[in-house]
Amino acid sequence: MEFKSIKNLIKILFILVCCVGSVFAQKVDIKPFTIDKSDLIGDLKQLKIANPKMLVEDFVKVANSLLEKKGINFIVGFDSITCLKIDQVKKSQKDQSLPLNLRTTLKSSVGETASLALPEANFIKNECFSCFVILPFLEVTQNEFVTIVQGNNLKFNLPANFLLNEISLVDEKDFLIVKNKWKIPFKTVPISISDDDDFIYLGFNEPELADLSLVAFSTGSF
Repeated sequence: MEFKSIKNLIKILFILVCCVGSVFAQKVDIKPFTIDKSDLIGDLKQLKIANPKMLVEDFVKVANSLLEKKGINFIVGFDSITCLKIDQVKKSQKDQSLPLNLRTTLKSSVGETASLALPEANFIKNECFSCFVILPFLEVTQNEFVTIVQGNNLKFNLPANFLLNEISLVDEKDFLIVKNKWKIPFKTVPISISDDDDFIYLGFNEPELADLSLVAFSTGSF
């Protein structure tokens, strides 16, 4: 996991790939372990506002430390059928003001299972997903992800119905040829790529983070 200063970076052509799939939701009677959103970006913004003259090198060092502790938020999307089911469960609640408990069972990389509570689904219209939740990841590949569960870093198998935004690097002459691809965090944009096409630099929309870029490796680490 690593932040870098964004100086002398070259822009390149990428394609945003939107995935589709399914997932389930239900009311929960037994309280499971919880996964909470990361406040990494908010903390970095406040740090920069409070210390506008902080050296870029120091800002990068703090950002990397916070990234390792908090992870960074990803959108995990669901298909329209699943979103409809979630919405129906939500509407069946007597008290509509209460958040809907979304629960899933995930298998760890060593074969153990864990019952987890996810953040409430968001139904804001999105170009890729009908609804989604936001989860903090420390690493993510095609098959596995590392998240933070009640202060612990745990690796799980990535379910087929956990759908993430993905960036693909395509051949300049043939857009059907995919040279590499990366799953990208919430509200980040590609701004450059390494000479060997192994990792990309992701920028942020927040002006307070203009000095930072997030390095995303094809191995799934940051």
